[in-house]
Amino acid sequence: MSNLSNHQRRLAEGTSSWLNYEFNCLRGELFSEKYLCTPIGQILTAIYPGRIYEEVDHPILNKFSKVGRPAQIDFAIKKDDEIKSVLESKWTGKSSLSFKQILWDLVRLEQMAYHYDVEAYFLLAGFAKKIPESLSQTHFLDGNDHASHLFTTKRRATISLKLNDLDDSSKTFLNNRIAKYKGLKVPTRMSFKFPHFYPKKTINMTFQTYVWHLHEECKQ
Repeated sequence: MSNLSNHQRRLAEGTSSWLNYEFNCLRGELFSEKYLCTPIGQILTAIYPGRIYEEVDHPILNKFSKVGRPAQIDFAIKKDDEIKSVLESKWTGKSSLSFKQILWDLVRLEQMAYHYDVEAYFLLAGFAKKIPESLSQTHFLDGNDHASHLFTTKRRATISLKLNDLDDSSKTFLNNRIAKYKGLKVPTRMSFKFPHFYPKKTINMTFQTYVWHLHEECKQ
């Protein structure tokens, strides 16, 4: 039962296993971020009571901007119209995904965790050989403890991301996103529980999933 009590583990193992199953059913060409909705939705609803919703309007960000398409959260579990858990996902397949493309997802999650005291997860899935391109400058990548020039710091089982320590390109990317939301307060640091990833050992064409969870201090 200990495996089932670790929600990050369930999301990582379940998603990767499902991707492997679908690949062996010759459906690999369909893989995308949108395609992840099946395993993510089924696992989240097995963990949390309530109903699963996809592409839910963000209740915080949309208070600060009425221009263009509303900001959204990829997945939300609601019970009695109250949000209990949220998740943002990214897929890295044939095209590379940079860490700065993940940053805005993390900010959206932080806003939900802080203001609504919900469980907030980020899930990255795709080709195992592509994931290092996304996470190479962070401690989220397994085995990156002693790498240099990282955006993050690690202490025990917690990873901290200081937005002021980002490179200029990432800062510009994030600031351009934030600029749309006049008056929005964004923290200078976000903390996360160390990610669970699966599978541990990979070969060519292996699909891998990383899942991390916003740390409790983001919810104070």
